[in-house]
Amino acid sequence: MKMNGLKLPFLLSAFAHLVLALFLSQVRTPAPIEGGAVASSDQSPESFEIVQVSPAQMNRYRQAGVRGGSRDGFNAPVKVEAQKTPPQAKPSEGSAQKPPTESGLQLGQLAPTPKPMAPATQMERPLADTPAAIRLRHQDQTDRIRRQQQQIQGSILREMQMSPENAAIIKATGFNIQFDPPEGIPEDELNSVEKIFYSFQRRTFQNYVSNFISNYQTLVFQKPHVRRHLENETHHLIGRVEFDEDGYVVGLKITRTTDYPDINLMFETTLKNLQLPNPPVDLLNTSRRLVIYYQLKLN
Repeated sequence: MKMNGLKLPFLLSAFAHLVLALFLSQVRTPAPIEGGAVASSDQSPESFEIVQVSPAQMNRYRQAGVRGGSRDGFNAPVKVEAQKTPPQAKPSEGSAQKPPTESGLQLGQLAPTPKPMAPATQMERPLADTPAAIRLRHQDQTDRIRRQQQQIQGSILREMQMSPENAAIIKATGFNIQFDPPEGIPEDELNSVEKIFYSFQRRTFQNYVSNFISNYQTLVFQKPHVRRHLENETHHLIGRVEFDEDGYVVGLKITRTTDYPDINLMFETTLKNLQLPNPPVDLLNTSRRLVIYYQLKLN
């Protein structure tokens, strides 16, 4: 019994080795590799030969191509970057996207292109030979002369205040004269007329202030009780005086008076005693007259 138990495993092992040997004998031996380890076709299927590969042979396997060899058949791949599409603006939540037309355009692109507006031009002035142009030139000249009058009057008052006797009267009194240039003066004569006005206004205003101070002092000396009315109350008087071509008064009208006859008479006497030394011919109107408005303010 013991021998039978030992023979069974031995028989199974022998059978397995026999099958393995038959299988190996049927397998084809691979082609030999140069310098490599191969199994010889003449040798038994159960035996192998191991050949060690040299470092030089191993480097040949690791390197791409042969040093100094031909490169005609070798093309390096070219890297092509993908074209990026520009980002599109996302429509807002509340806005509805307009459908494209048949041509692929948006409806907003079909609107007409606005034309650039022409630059604003300055307001054209009237032509030189029209009545509007004549009135405009006359008004411009009048404004310049009135500004000139204010400058002249302020300069003369500062000069006359140098006298202590006149300083107190001038300080409490407002003087003003006004006269406009005659109409119809050609434009090329405006500058010369303004120069004439400057000299004439200076002499006229200085004459007016000097006459008023003289009549003021006479009134206060003759009627001392009027002083308190002159110094403590407000008075405003206006007179219109017309001069002839020789500078003499030919017309006088008081257009604004006060409640005190003595003060009204003082102002009227001041205007009557005026005389214009040599009024320029260019300043006379068509009637050969010159009209000047005189204004007086006290306190």
